[in-house]
Amino acid sequence: MNSFKTALRNIKKSSKDYSVYFLTLIIGVAIFYMFNSVGSQSFMETIVASNNSSLKMLVRIIEVISVVVAFILGLLMVYANNFLIKRRKKEFGVYMMLGMGRKKVAKILSIETVMVGIISLAAGLLVGVLGSQFLSIIVGKLFEADLSAYRFSFSAAVLVKTVIYFAIIFLVVLIFNTKTLAKYQLIDLLNSKKSAEKRLIRNTTLSVILFIVAVAALIFAYVEIGFRGKTINAREFVISVVVGLVGNFLFFFALAGFLPALLKKFKGFYFNKLNAFVAAQFGHNINSSAASFALISILLFLAICAFSVGFSMNGYLNSRMKNATPVDVSAENLNGTVSDLLIANGYEPDQLMDGYCEVPIYQTNQITIASTVNAAMDMAQKTFPLAKWETEENIVRLSDYNMLEEMYGRKPIVLADNEYAMICDFDILTDIVNEAIKNSNIITVNGIELVSGYNKCVEEYVLMSGMSAAMGVVVLPDVVVDNNPDAFAAVGSVFAGNYREIVPEEDTDTEGANGPSKADYAVVYGDGVFEDVFGTVDENSATAQYTTRTQVHESSVGTSVSVVFIVLYIGIVFIITGAAVIALKILSDSMDSVEKYSILMRIGADRKMRERALFAQTFFNFVLPLVIGLIHSVFALRYAKGVLVAIGMTRMFSGTVIAVLVMVLIYGGYCLITYEACRRVVIGVEK
Repeated sequence: MNSFKTALRNIKKSSKDYSVYFLTLIIGVAIFYMFNSVGSQSFMETIVASNNSSLKMLVRIIEVISVVVAFILGLLMVYANNFLIKRRKKEFGVYMMLGMGRKKVAKILSIETVMVGIISLAAGLLVGVLGSQFLSIIVGKLFEADLSAYRFSFSAAVLVKTVIYFAIIFLVVLIFNTKTLAKYQLIDLLNSKKSAEKRLIRNTTLSVILFIVAVAALIFAYVEIGFRGKTINAREFVISVVVGLVGNFLFFFALAGFLPALLKKFKGFYFNKLNAFVAAQFGHNINSSAASFALISILLFLAICAFSVGFSMNGYLNSRMKNATPVDVSAENLNGTVSDLLIANGYEPDQLMDGYCEVPIYQTNQITIASTVNAAMDMAQKTFPLAKWETEENIVRLSDYNMLEEMYGRKPIVLADNEYAMICDFDILTDIVNEAIKNSNIITVNGIELVSGYNKCVEEYVLMSGMSAAMGVVVLPDVVVDNNPDAFAAVGSVFAGNYREIVPEEDTDTEGANGPSKADYAVVYGDGVFEDVFGTVDENSATAQYTTRTQVHESSVGTSVSVVFIVLYIGIVFIITGAAVIALKILSDSMDSVEKYSILMRIGADRKMRERALFAQTFFNFVLPLVIGLIHSVFALRYAKGVLVAIGMTRMFSGTVIAVLVMVLIYGGYCLITYEACRRVVIGVEK
């Protein structure tokens, strides 16, 4: 018997039955190629070669993640092949009864594996090459690349990388298959269908006790992480995670032990139509796949959290970017003025800037960090135990600050002569300042007592930034600063403005009808000036810093795109892995269900009833780990929200909605494909 022809016939015969396996391999290869080819497209190479560090970092991160992804896909393929071998034990036994040696059987299986690998690799690469064109265009638009240079691109390097990674994976699968087949005896192969899977826990009472313990462990983890996450230390957090993981596994093992008995108690439901049959099948699936369900629920939980946090962060960065760059540049110097620094390096502010304002910064030893949060010092010390509380705060006069407000296009603030205002948009510090204001915090200067003119911190920034990170500025009435010159010392300035539309002399001949505008030249030239000037300041010094609109834009876009692509890459792989494991298990078990569904037909169950029963069985197998993963994610995201508040992310609803939509699309698609494949095997195709 020709081994190649036998292997080819087996693949043709199994192509419909194991369509999910082929689909998963094709998607895995396609995703691997698509994401790794992001930086190799024709017009993308220009961006990577430029100073866009965000895209360079994205490409490097994807390369690292790809190793992890390849490892996960490798485990998935080994797991899938394990099911396929178990499913075909009797077939292999028949081959051996016909006189075929164990090596011959292993050879046929190896040829099948290689052929499946070549087919799925070729199909996956084709899908990946086509998909990478669309993916690169999306990345190019997000990074505002010049798409006029776009052309169909193919990366031989990425193709070789993909082939090598998956060749290694298939080699591991080949070794695994050979070793697995070698340990089976002929009698085991022929009697494979007669050996029913054992119940994990036979004692129903013990199952109920373990279930209660599992629920208690999960509740403990939910409360500790979801509600007390901000207050517990690292050790307590790790303990909570471990307890939650143990509770998650115990939940599925215990559920498998008592769920069938529990469902029998609801006689009205249990004996209605084919519910008893569906319940028995579902209970059997949990019993045989408790560990798999537990792992899948964790994978889905991680995917949901990744999508939610990633898309929420993307939305936050995009909205923040729109409001964070009202001018071309802002700068701060606490060792002299910004103007002096520019002039010292040969640049006149009036010639460089079209419009700008510069306001002095004052300091006094009477207004320190301690004095601004004194009424909430306990809270402050717990949050910042290493803070230097006697550090002098930066102070700006009211009229000067309102000049800055006008430049930024914001409304002026109003203070009475005995009031002050705290300016801050760093959320952790804002909470402390708000608590101090709530407790009637008083600042004293030369015996003059000042109270907050607002019932909370004014959440604005003085220096532009892509993140909420302004650590605080105190705004005082002009009269307080002007009437007490001995108490205040001018230490520096804040500078903000827009560049003048000028063209550097060396570039005057290059500007034409289709060339860069004067504004474009001004930005490039102006950003270069500030980079040159502030580059002369000691890098270890925090006395001088600047931010440009270009910097914030590139950083926000780069971070946003990187976050989205990374969470998509990881999240999709986790979802596919979880869904594929369930699908392969259901398809493997479907062969055993053929006779059962035939009996249902003979006792009077029509086709629709059998199809509904099969759909319900498939649906519940997919839904159970998803529901548990969703419950886990609710409390994990509650903790994540508390952490991300530190950078200004207060809304995660939009990200969670997108996460659910992506989950439904991919996971639900697998559920429908699995049902259709099972229907063909178990019930057959309607003629």
